[in-house]
Amino acid sequence: VMAPREYANIANACFLDSAVTIKGEGLREVSGLDHLEGQTVSLIADGAACSPRRVTAGKITLDDEVATVTVGLSFESLLVTMPIEMDLQNGSSQLRKKSVGELRLRVYDSVGGEVCCGRWQIIVSRDVMEDNLDEAVTPKTAPYTFNLLSGYESECSVKLRQTDPLPFNVSSLVVNIAVEN
Repeated sequence: VMAPREYANIANACFLDSAVTIKGEGLREVSGLDHLEGQTVSLIADGAACSPRRVTAGKITLDDEVATVTVGLSFESLLVTMPIEMDLQNGSSQLRKKSVGELRLRVYDSVGGEVCCGRWQIIVSRDVMEDNLDEAVTPKTAPYTFNLLSGYESECSVKLRQTDPLPFNVSSLVVNIAVEN
């Protein structure tokens, strides 16, 4: 079990491997990346995930000036539930076809992430009506409901993943299942 890392704001968070964090005013170039030479790296600039860059001559160039940047190797965090089974009035759901109809998910201090039971759906983490789009996303603690309407399958699991270098902390997962007779 991995505990969430503590950070004052998202600009100081680090969800990258072999990462380097640089702070200063007006940063447009990040050097000191010799250990990542030739690699495609991910970065968080002032709390926002940016497009990947290739390290050349131990450095990368940014599109805009920033005050804080973290550069490193990205990784995908993936959670897959055990196959969902339950006891029914007329026996077990094992070997019967099941379908996930609704999934309720609660996240804590999270930005983004995806949920899948048949197809991937992005978890919305930016409220375009409330958030200032010129600033880093504020991590959300909130419930989300997905109507997945997956097809009937004999084995049924739910997948959660985060592909961006941002926090994704799941505090609960509730699944409503339909079982074929």
